[in-house]
Amino acid sequence: DRLREVGDPGASIDDQVGTLSSLLELAATDAEGGLGDAPWPPHFPKGDDEPLRVNPSRAKKVAEWEAIGDAFATLETLGAEGAQFDLVICDPPAFAPAKPALEAGLRAYERLARLSAPLVAPGGFLVLCSCSHAADLSAFRNASARGIGRGGRRAQLLHTGFAGPDHPMLPQLAETGYLKALFFRLDG
Repeated sequence: DRLREVGDPGASIDDQVGTLSSLLELAATDAEGGLGDAPWPPHFPKGDDEPLRVNPSRAKKVAEWEAIGDAFATLETLGAEGAQFDLVICDPPAFAPAKPALEAGLRAYERLARLSAPLVAPGGFLVLCSCSHAADLSAFRNASARGIGRGGRRAQLLHTGFAGPDHPMLPQLAETGYLKALFFRLDG
């Protein structure tokens, strides 16, 4: 309807012939002056007051540490060494994959939080994850908070994360809400 009322705004496009000659001349002048055809590195020089022009995923890491091994033993060793990080992420396997493992699983989540909390620098962040079907959000959150407290820290829960669209939660089946993440800021 709108097209009938106002007409086709592009109907006369072929009636107006243009040229790229001035654009090509500008590109040639820039190339002669040492500038490429793109207004970003490496073609365009960075200004002195300009911030870093690197995709964060490609920037040099300030302080990154990774260990492969028994998580509890590694956390205990790091704690004994007094190591601290601005961000600690703990994403273990399912400690409570089924109801019979629930109590032991919740103790493991609490232990993980207790050992991780001292590793977070004052004002830093601790992310605790769970993929346990048997541990619902409330039980996981309580075990994590208990562990942080027993680790000698106070925390503020900033965000609770869940599965993405590729893992839909079915309201009639609570177990489909098994992916959980708690984002804490720890005291200074």
